[in-house]
Amino acid sequence: MQALRRIMVANELSPVMEIPSNMRKVQVEVIVLPISEAAIKPKTNINLVKKLKGSLNKYANASLRSLEKNAFEMAIKENYMKGKYNVKNYS
Repeated sequence: MQALRRIMVANELSPVMEIPSNMRKVQVEVIVLPISEAAIKPKTNINLVKKLKGSLNKYANASLRSLEKNAFEMAIKENYMKGKYNVKNYS
C-alpha cells in the first residue's frame, strides 16, 4: 500500500478541511492513505431490497398519505412561523 506523508502548516489545509483557530499556525503531519473502492460505496444487496420493499406498509396510515406530497414544505413554513429559522430577505 502506498502512502503520502507531508509536514506542513495546518492553515494550508483550510481549502479542504476546517482548521480550528488554535491550530492554524501549527505544523502538522499529513498522511494520505488510499481506501478500497468497497469501503467508499458498499454494494447493494438487490435481493434484500426486493424482500424488504413494502414491508412497513402495514404500519402506514392511509389517511395521511395525501399530506406526504407537501410535508416538507409545510414543515418549513411551520418552523419559519415559529421563528426557528432566521431568514433574511435579500430581494
